Amino acid sequence: PALLDQPLRAQLHLDGPQIVNVDYIRDRRNNNDIDRLTLHCPQSSAPDIELGDDQRAMISVNGGRREVWVQMRSESGQIQGRFVSRQSGVRLGLEVDSKYDSLPATEALRESLAAVDTVTIDAEFEGTWDQLAMNMDTNLGHVLRDAADDAIRRQVAASKRQLAEEVR
Repeated sequence: PALLDQPLRAQLHLDGPQIVNVDYIRDRRNNNDIDRLTLHCPQSSAPDIELGDDQRAMISVNGGRREVWVQMRSESGQIQGRFVSRQSGVRLGLEVDSKYDSLPATEALRESLAAVDTVTIDAEFEGTWDQLAMNMDTNLGHVLRDAADDAIRRQVAASKRQLAEEVR
């Protein structure tokens, strides 16, 4: 690779149960020590995921198709990169202990989660293989925050109504 006019490049298209496109660049020209790897899975079935504690509350992410793109660059032991995932056609659900099932807050959370049909993750990372830092953003954080705000508003309103009825 050090003798080439251009960086060494290998591209693969793997076609099997899922398609994977691989692009690898190795640059050793002018004493460089640069590698760049890009993986792209344009479409795959997404496995069902459950987040949380089945004794209290659990969010389920079911179905959909997922696209994943990862790129990482290594130069002289330093790594930086990005991971992007987009899962569309999903169904989000909420399971809670039966004693919380009929609360207005639970209903609000379920409605907010049911409105989501796409889950996105965008993560940047950098550092070394031993010490890798990551900054991640997902649309679920915003959805859950807004859902929690709505759930609190509904629960407070229901508690006020109940208290007013008891006072009467």
